[in-house]
Amino acid sequence: AGLDREQPETIDPKLATVFNAEVYFFNTLQYLDDVTRDALKTAVHLATADLVERCFKLTGELEALANPSDPRTPVRLIEMLVGAGYKPARLLAILMSAVTDGDE
Repeated sequence: AGLDREQPETIDPKLATVFNAEVYFFNTLQYLDDVTRDALKTAVHLATADLVERCFKLTGELEALANPSDPRTPVRLIEMLVGAGYKPARLLAILMSAVTDGDE
């Protein structure tokens, strides 16, 4: 059995299992009761929506930082870091050390 494709004459032993594997597909949802099926579909929908929202947010943050000549970039970067949980005092300390290091 296995997959209906030609195998190369010499097969890496690690890949031999791939060429000789039998693959079966089945619909796992058909074996669930209605309540569990609906709960699973809802969970997958919510998780997918959350991932899409996170992707859009990250894309927006990357776009905001993509242009270093934009005068709003430093403010956006600080807002992003504060939003991620960095304490403003810590950010100020980092900025102060950068200014001090630059003066030397």
